[in-house]
Amino acid sequence: MPPARTRPQPLPRERIRERPTAELRIQRAYQSAEFGAGATRQEEQDLAQHVPRVPDVVPDPAGHHLEFDVEPATFDGVLARLRAAGTPYGNDPSAPDNGRIDHPLCARGLYFTDAAGNLFEVMSPA
Repeated sequence: MPPARTRPQPLPRERIRERPTAELRIQRAYQSAEFGAGATRQEEQDLAQHVPRVPDVVPDPAGHHLEFDVEPATFDGVLARLRAAGTPYGNDPSAPDNGRIDHPLCARGLYFTDAAGNLFEVMSPA
């Protein structure tokens, strides 16, 4: 009769050397860049593959629309600051320089733009 087969015993945990995953190598590369330690070549390659390069300056940025629903006193303060600074404002996003504050969705509201092309909308219930 042949001897019974026995299951191989697993290696003790301290003898197993696991190969780091790409995610772990990316994490180590971030940490080494963060703390000034040198990353390994593989970590640098992983990081370069998975992290998009961000340009320092975005050419011709598109503005954003930022809306603020404020109390009447805050609206009065914003309007006073815009007038004092000579910043054009208006009640229509297509004409943010018509000088009107009668907003179609609330009692008072206005739009104005900044140099980066962002459109600000300030609305007040009274």
